[in-house]
Amino acid sequence: YEGGINDAVLVQEYADGEEFAVDTVAMDGDIKVVALWRYRKFSANGAPFVYQCTELVSSAGERESEICNYCVDILKAQNLQWGPTHTEIKYTSRFGPALIEINARWHAQNTFPVMVQCLNVDAVSAALDAYFDPESFRTLPRRPDRLLKHGMIVHLVSYSEGVIREVRHLDLIRSLPSLVLLDMPLDVGDRVSKTVDIRTDSGYVLLCNDNNAQLQSDFEYIIQLQKTMFDVEDEEEVDHKQDRSDEMDSAIVEEITRDNFEIGIEVNNMDNMMEVEDIKEDMEGRNEYLNSASDIEKIDNSIRQLEYDVDEEYVSETRITSFVKGNGAVLLSRLRQVALSAIMKVSILYLLGSIFVLTFPLFVKAPS
Repeated sequence: YEGGINDAVLVQEYADGEEFAVDTVAMDGDIKVVALWRYRKFSANGAPFVYQCTELVSSAGERESEICNYCVDILKAQNLQWGPTHTEIKYTSRFGPALIEINARWHAQNTFPVMVQCLNVDAVSAALDAYFDPESFRTLPRRPDRLLKHGMIVHLVSYSEGVIREVRHLDLIRSLPSLVLLDMPLDVGDRVSKTVDIRTDSGYVLLCNDNNAQLQSDFEYIIQLQKTMFDVEDEEEVDHKQDRSDEMDSAIVEEITRDNFEIGIEVNNMDNMMEVEDIKEDMEGRNEYLNSASDIEKIDNSIRQLEYDVDEEYVSETRITSFVKGNGAVLLSRLRQVALSAIMKVSILYLLGSIFVLTFPLFVKAPS
């Protein structure tokens, strides 16, 4: 599974027969079987052992009882004292029960909803009782001899490989009478692979029903639906489309950037031209106050230079500001001269008027 290189091979006799999983919990060496599951596997997508369902079964049958006893004996031989285990056993035609593996953990699937409805107990709660509530653990049955309902885990097998365009039949599965839970982690745009083991399952469904015939009917219906569950695109085709899309995006971004740059130049030139026209109008309005022909000629030359710069797309806000600041001193000086001249003229006129008013009676004789 991990992709490493094997430098050794273990050869063992093939164990035929049905495979079972036994969930147990131990408290100080007291081992209780809390659930017994039967695996159904089949060949699919070129793989010989693909999980189809994990079905909860009673331990009351002769073969099932033998499997439970065999499991407890093996765990005791391992000196198991505390906690949960998930042990897989095959019931072979030659030897009867044969050990496949012991896992010091709970069942890897989400068994809680099914176990609670079918057995009124679950392995997680039983393990907590073993550590924190010994009296409750002692009241648990030693074997799951009686099922309150029938239940199973249906493993969703994918027959498709690629990028998902559509996930079908989910509403049909949700409408089944036995449905407890549908877990479908895949969605449109995700990559799905063909199922060849439990790690490549495309999801799972929990079923539970009082009527075993209804449960089996719903299970068979799901088996048929999952054959056409995924509509996919080939991964190479999707990658090619993505490459084309990336190229188009780059071209669009480049075009937008170029257009925005050109628009920015035009807008900048329009703004600068308007500023130049405003300055020109302002300067022309003040020409009547300027007595120096050289000053007028200097400002006209500066305006012409700015107009030329605008045409050549070199003008900037900084240069216009510099122009105003540079010529503002000249304008201010001339305005001061004009103001002083006007004040002096008004003062002289006022003085002459006052003298005239005061001396006028001296020159006019009074009537006799």
